[in-house]
Amino acid sequence: MKKILLLLLCTFLIISCNDSNSINIIRSPGFTTEVGVSIDSDSLFIELCNNKEELISPSPVILFLNGEILKWSLISEKSFEKKDIISMPYGEFQSVSQEYKEAIFNLSCRTKSGQTYPAELFVRAYSEGMAYRMVLNNLPKDSRLLERSEWIPANPGGKCLVPNGERMPIGPSPISELKSRYTTPIIYGMDNCNLSFHEADLHNYPQLFLSKGAEGKSIKMVQDEAVCEGTVYLPWRVVFTGKSIADLYNQKSIYLSLNEAPQGDFSWVKAGISMWDWRVKGCTFDGFTYGMNNESLKRFIDFCAEMGLDYFLLDAEWYEKHNPLKPVEGLDIKEVISYGNQKNVGTLLYYDMKYSDKDCPVIDFDTVASTYAGYGAKGVKFGFLGAFGPKYTLQEKTQKTEELIRIASKYKLLIDFHDNPIPFSGLERTYPNYINREYCHAQLDRREAFSPEEFVKIACINLLAGQMDQTNGTFALNDMKSRLKGPRNEYNSTVASETARFFITHTGHLSVLIDAPEAYNAKSDLFAFIRSLPVTWDETRYLEMDFDSHVAVIRRKGEDWFSGVVYNEKGGKHRMELDFLEPDVKYEATIFSDSPSTHYIKNKEAYLVKKEIVQSDKVLETTVAPGGGYTIIFRKQN
Repeated sequence: MKKILLLLLCTFLIISCNDSNSINIIRSPGFTTEVGVSIDSDSLFIELCNNKEELISPSPVILFLNGEILKWSLISEKSFEKKDIISMPYGEFQSVSQEYKEAIFNLSCRTKSGQTYPAELFVRAYSEGMAYRMVLNNLPKDSRLLERSEWIPANPGGKCLVPNGERMPIGPSPISELKSRYTTPIIYGMDNCNLSFHEADLHNYPQLFLSKGAEGKSIKMVQDEAVCEGTVYLPWRVVFTGKSIADLYNQKSIYLSLNEAPQGDFSWVKAGISMWDWRVKGCTFDGFTYGMNNESLKRFIDFCAEMGLDYFLLDAEWYEKHNPLKPVEGLDIKEVISYGNQKNVGTLLYYDMKYSDKDCPVIDFDTVASTYAGYGAKGVKFGFLGAFGPKYTLQEKTQKTEELIRIASKYKLLIDFHDNPIPFSGLERTYPNYINREYCHAQLDRREAFSPEEFVKIACINLLAGQMDQTNGTFALNDMKSRLKGPRNEYNSTVASETARFFITHTGHLSVLIDAPEAYNAKSDLFAFIRSLPVTWDETRYLEMDFDSHVAVIRRKGEDWFSGVVYNEKGGKHRMELDFLEPDVKYEATIFSDSPSTHYIKNKEAYLVKKEIVQSDKVLETTVAPGGGYTIIFRKQN
């Protein structure tokens, strides 16, 4: 009898959240998430429920092939439960498992003019989210594929939080006020629930953009047209659900499960913390002026070696104007890199294509990578892809970026992309040498300092896509504006907040420090926090991500916990519950905070370092200055 009932249950899984009888339902393990797939009048729809609440109403999957909209019919469907165990050499989630229910729908799609093609729809239901992707087969050469699918929130009265490139994120705004297409992820907040919309496993396809749909009640995909043939895998469309923005962040490992495991040996990949020369050039400390010469660069390396930092990033202007393979006069790059390698400090070299013009053709990146690896370099910071040299469509930029990652891996080089990079989320699983990207407003980018408000908002939106190279951690705040490459606007922050910003964006990939060795030595008791940070993490929890106030993050390495909190210009009194600590165990908490007199404009560099003994039943209250923040190290007591 039990077998008969089970067979009936499997056969009649065509009920929806609303008990309709026309929808195939994919339920996550634990049945918290239900994803509905239906075909009505040759149109394909996806819907989402979580905890029996409809979050996304039936939303059309709309594809145009060579200008004709595709019509759909279902051939067969199968489903099964899966568990993906993910091991990463670095990052926030070094060892995680993702359980999900996956359904594969065999479809037939046809155009108005009568062409028919086999297709598949893959759908995954996770405990707090879903993902789906289309696969089209047997497409003729030079087929043009355009996507205009939509997500229709069940509650049209929610508000959007939207990334804004290298500017202040937008929102909260109703869908109807979205004025153009935006990069992802976009967060949509409803009563007691938030949704995030993004993509994963992006290959040979244009980057996802979103805009408002019809009547401002839906979120529409407005991707550029893709040119394709044969079998075409569209990226996964990913939706996280959560009561808070922090809940969305705690689902980020799903991105990893949507990308393939690596092929080949990446044991040489090492994440870490790097010093950086760009904002220190021309600065004088105790009679020494930093410049583009061996002595200056070796001072950075000496500091890295002394502090146990892993890398030194040498930025632009180290090679001749029209030849990225020839160092400028007075710089022996091989000697500098060798000096660092002897001290266990790897060198990362900047490269972009500004050197190229009609008289200077672009050098093949394979030649560049092999040359830099031959110098002994450990990685490349790649800038302005597509802005100088060859121009690319968005599909071509996706292809080129992946090609560069592969070439870098061939020569055992890390790669960090800057200047409007493609936001590949989870791709570091497939290519562990894809170590970071500047998918944000980096500190002092365009020589413009961002505000406390902007940091909080960027952390709440851009960081949801994954790692970002934001170059936080300025310690000489009072002097930064006077520097040769300092900000043109006011740099308003607190030094304790700078330390917390660095921690929050130190996701266990590549994190870059912006200031001079002398600035950190002058506040060595505060720098002890950054110096103590592990390279990678065993566990990360996003506690609070408040777009209009503050962010709070904790991470664990072994038995030690680290925390960071940053507020916007309002400041506040933060209460941190310590229930993440082991019960009935005493911990020494070293707290790096603003002082009572700290202010992000009037008194930026005042801070306190203190210690106290705490346990898991304690609530730690910390006063945060306007524009301020704090960090804590929790260590078990013997």
